[in-house]
Amino acid sequence: MLPNRSRTSVLVFLLPPLLLYCAAVLFPILQSLFLSFFSWNGISDMEFVGLDNYVRMLTADDIFWRSFFNALLYLAICLVLQLGGALVVASLLTSLRRGRELIKTLYLLPAVISTVAIAFLFVRIYSIDPVGLLNQLLHWIGLGTFERAWLSDVNTVLAAVSAPEAGGSPGCTCSSSTPR
Repeated sequence: MLPNRSRTSVLVFLLPPLLLYCAAVLFPILQSLFLSFFSWNGISDMEFVGLDNYVRMLTADDIFWRSFFNALLYLAICLVLQLGGALVVASLLTSLRRGRELIKTLYLLPAVISTVAIAFLFVRIYSIDPVGLLNQLLHWIGLGTFERAWLSDVNTVLAAVSAPEAGGSPGCTCSSSTPR
């Protein structure tokens, strides 16, 4: 058990961050939960609708389900690339006697490079005009029919945006979804 003075010190140091957390995170979550039971446009009077908003969201809202499945797909891509990459790197690091430091450096390099630089790099890789690296590789190996504007194509944009996020950073933040 902590002495009385230590307990007071702990409270003094923990109270401000806890209050800030409650004000910045918990209060907005509870307020959103409360408002979700009402029909309100922000100007007129609030009308209590109970669980109707949730029923409509789960049964009649195609955008919700599209976003939900996009988020699941994004999560799956991040997990597969991260876990697969981590297993490859771990395997390399345990089996290599020489070059271990080089592999560590190459693996951690994306964490040090600016996010903006990575974004510009992948825009160039996925580019259709001028021809980007991915489309050029597809052309060289005889799969030119698969060349496309990867970031503009509705069918490929989610995977194209997920790949650098999952493969390029040690901690994938799979919290956002890109609408199809």
